[in-house]
Amino acid sequence: MQKKYHFFSAELAYWRLKSGFRKLSRDEKAFVRSGNLVSARTSTHWKHYFERLMKLDVMGTSIRKHYKLRFGLSWVALFFSLFIAVFTVSWIPIQVALVLVIYFSFRFFGSKRADIPNIVRESLLKMTQLLSLESSRLKFNLDIDTRLKKRKFIKEDKSVKKTRLRYYDINWFGVRCNLRDGSKLNVQFRDIICQRRRTKVSSSGKYKTKTKHKSKCYQTYILSFSEKLYQLNDKQPADMQSSVQDGVITVKYKRVVKSAGINRRINVEEMASMISSIYQCVTPEEIAA
Repeated sequence: MQKKYHFFSAELAYWRLKSGFRKLSRDEKAFVRSGNLVSARTSTHWKHYFERLMKLDVMGTSIRKHYKLRFGLSWVALFFSLFIAVFTVSWIPIQVALVLVIYFSFRFFGSKRADIPNIVRESLLKMTQLLSLESSRLKFNLDIDTRLKKRKFIKEDKSVKKTRLRYYDINWFGVRCNLRDGSKLNVQFRDIICQRRRTKVSSSGKYKTKTKHKSKCYQTYILSFSEKLYQLNDKQPADMQSSVQDGVITVKYKRVVKSAGINRRINVEEMASMISSIYQCVTPEEIAA
């Protein structure tokens, strides 16, 4: 349920949000604005890192919705003030409505600059808490910005009349770590996004363009084990690949997830299940002996 604000409580919540954003480190502000993060730190550091961002996200969500609604209503008020000004022959209604538009635009866009990507609350914090149980150091490679305007497309197709297809290849998630049992985990998510822009002409001669996105997420899970600690068994499924080289057992699992739109979500429960299924392909050396 959305929290309700009056004028003074909304102002107080807005300045608390701005103050909380100013207290973030330079790296945290850069991640919020760009969505890019490439760094290796301790698990404890990442937990505190994402917890701070999550608290700011929770703080900003309700006040952002509040000002978004008022910003839209101020434009409606400006529209009706034009009719009122005609009948009353006075510029005062337009001036009042214009002040409201300017005020709420500053508040809405000011709170939007401190918008934390939802993936922090929904996925990254949970995943960090899970991996911290088995690893003391994590390396992240994130690119969670969903805007495609500044990205270069890898292919363009205009073979269909009045339709343009653009394809983007984005490696948007990666995490690497050494687990406590001596194995190494490497998880990579790569999206192939198809952007379709179709232009239609109505009977009145107006042009209307619709843009839709479809994406395929190629997920790769790789676990490397030492032959001194583990051995391959006969429980390996057909969709998993394994190899042994220089005393290292490598088990790789790939899957493809299709979705409409640009999906930047990680199912932590599914990730844990995939890692667990890879562990079922090997047997500890003590048990095998």
